[in-house]
Amino acid sequence: MAEVILIASGKGGTGKTTVTAALACALADEDRRVAAVDCDFGLRNLDIALGLAEQVVFDVGDVLSGRVETERALLRHPEFRGLALLPSTAAAEPFDPARFDALMDELSLGFDYVLLDAPAGIGSGLRAIAPAAERAFLVTTPDTPCLRDSAAAADVLAEARVSDVRLILNRVDRRRLKRKTSWSVDAAMDELGLRLFGLVREDPAVSDAFSAGIPLMRTGCRAAADAAEIAARLCGKRVSNARWVGYY
Repeated sequence: MAEVILIASGKGGTGKTTVTAALACALADEDRRVAAVDCDFGLRNLDIALGLAEQVVFDVGDVLSGRVETERALLRHPEFRGLALLPSTAAAEPFDPARFDALMDELSLGFDYVLLDAPAGIGSGLRAIAPAAERAFLVTTPDTPCLRDSAAAADVLAEARVSDVRLILNRVDRRRLKRKTSWSVDAAMDELGLRLFGLVREDPAVSDAFSAGIPLMRTGCRAAADAAEIAARLCGKRVSNARWVGYY
């Protein structure tokens, strides 16, 4: 049975979808079977981050409505073996929690991990899908507005009784830390009351890859290396934190 992991953020612009895509690819590189589900119904970006934008035919709305079987809608990645995408529906449709739970049960039988790319913020979209997850990663950047909104998102996840909520701190910049224009890792953890699961450093290659529709994990950039470490940790491997000295 797969572990269903929700990847959420308190606001837009934190890099949540980029983190979801990178983690999905990194887990596939770890020989894990991964289903990445774009749950931002009415919008669609996860396919771009995975380099699959031109290959989408069916979407999660087709599956939830019963128009298409799940296996037909899953878009198997041509480069990352074991990775499949279930794209978001292009138009918002009524959400049926029972059908969504059934979809999670079905995906859990064929994959090791199901990653749910949640809609940003604390609206009805997050509240609808959160109960389906066993674990959640809250993606935030180390700045005051994002941390404030992330605290609200953490409250929503607690209300949904997600049993294990961890922090992924994105776009961490040592130069900003030295100038004291960024929160430190320890301060961010204290502010949110969450344990850290991973860090992703500031890296201009992230936006370049996203704009070009290239999977981040094939760029060899430092943010990709950080995502690979998060995936390794998720797979139960021991990962040294030595490189993060100075970020706390």
